[in-house]
Amino acid sequence: MPKPNFFIIGAPKCGTTSLSEYLRGHPNICMSAPKEPYFFSTDLNLGFTSSLEEYLAKCFPAVSEIHLAIGEASAWYLYSETAIYNILSFNPMAKFIVMVRNPIDMFSSLHSQLFFERNEKIKDASIAWHIQERRRLGYDIPRLCVEPKFLQYGVACQLGSQLTRLYDLVAKERVKTIVFDDFITNTSSIYEEVLDFLGLPSEGRVDFKVFNQSRTIRLKVVADLIATFARSHHFLRVFKATKKIIGIETSGLSRLNTRVQKRTNMPVSLKVELSKYFRDDVNILSELIGRDLSHWLTGFERNHVETVSSIAGTPKSV
Repeated sequence: MPKPNFFIIGAPKCGTTSLSEYLRGHPNICMSAPKEPYFFSTDLNLGFTSSLEEYLAKCFPAVSEIHLAIGEASAWYLYSETAIYNILSFNPMAKFIVMVRNPIDMFSSLHSQLFFERNEKIKDASIAWHIQERRRLGYDIPRLCVEPKFLQYGVACQLGSQLTRLYDLVAKERVKTIVFDDFITNTSSIYEEVLDFLGLPSEGRVDFKVFNQSRTIRLKVVADLIATFARSHHFLRVFKATKKIIGIETSGLSRLNTRVQKRTNMPVSLKVELSKYFRDDVNILSELIGRDLSHWLTGFERNHVETVSSIAGTPKSV
């Protein structure tokens, strides 16, 4: 069986789902099903297959001679400390697609996603940010969290450091880095660039629907129940047997308990704190991709200073 030759390796909440779905529609591309098998990230508690044979058979059953590119999109591979090594051992000539984003926006979106999935139990992003050290030591980990490393938001959103690790192992010509800002403002052009990177012809795609929008739950108790079913093989076996009788499915319950939401505005004080935390890493990323990304971390400091000055009763400078 032909093996995957390209991997969308991250980062989470940077557009990997949308890009993988666009590529899935190309006649010469076979994308894995499911999108994120996580077979190669052996340091994270995510993979659902136990052997290479099972991985290939379950994730690429429809591959054929018309597929010139075979790929998957596991968004935590870039964060993983083992995935790239394992992929290169599997296919030394593999190509990699990396999607990067303003780390402040990424943190906000990632926290919201993890809360929706019940990997996170704290709805307030500021509190979740400030208890990372306790969680690193094993405290305050949600019962339903499948991987505590997800909750180390600061490390997860340091994409400059992660891209550096990738470049230490893979030649730059085999890496395509996409800035999320470009992807959402000029999706068609970025998609064509990806096809060119993969050595494939354009099929004239014009539909670029957005996938994996920010969502929130209606009732936490229902979300916890669904997450419990999804994470337990025993519960899944029981549920599959009973749903034929009572006529319900976890996917249906999940849809009823879900609504799309606009991103919650982050306090300016937290943005200022995050901008200081991520400044060095954004500088690293800027240098790696040859593009000034410093504007990601500016534009709100003055408002913060003026707000603090107003609260303290001091006059604003003129």
